Amino acid sequence: MAEFQLPHDHGTSSQAASLHQEVMQVAHFAAAAEVFKQLSDPTRVRIFWLLSHQEACVINLAAMLEMSSPAVSHHLRSLTESGLLVSRRVHTYLTEHLSERITIEALSREFLMNTTTLKSAFKRVYGSSIAQHMKQHRMEAAAARLTQTQDDIAAIAKAVGYESQSRFTEAFREVYGEVPT
Repeated sequence: MAEFQLPHDHGTSSQAASLHQEVMQVAHFAAAAEVFKQLSDPTRVRIFWLLSHQEACVINLAAMLEMSSPAVSHHLRSLTESGLLVSRRVHTYLTEHLSERITIEALSREFLMNTTTLKSAFKRVYGSSIAQHMKQHRMEAAAARLTQTQDDIAAIAKAVGYESQSRFTEAFREVYGEVPT
């Protein structure tokens, strides 16, 4: 490949080749343009600004913006789909409550989300279902407790949300390929 040269040399030709190479990465600029497109809407900028200062549910955002909840949801969905917003609230809540069995319906009520929306948004962000994701976290916590404490298997199983030691052992074997003992 021939060295890139500008028609007029203004003393910056040493940078020209690397700048030319970068500016030809059209996909990078398309991604940036998409971000600017999302933020060209003043309502989305206001929502983004509010969420940068505090986490808030759709209902509270709607009240702060003096808008309807469906209108705010529409803007949030657009910001989320563009990758500008990623909520970690559900994930944090789940990992803080590893010892509890939390249903999708309970999560939906807690976070004021439709169950289908909750499941699909979670899978889009984390790449797995809520159940699979939590199983992995539970097993990681269990493995840490097994190596760092003298707790018996039944206590560890209960601490990571398993009422049945045999189900815990089965899950542990699925993840690690061996029993917890």
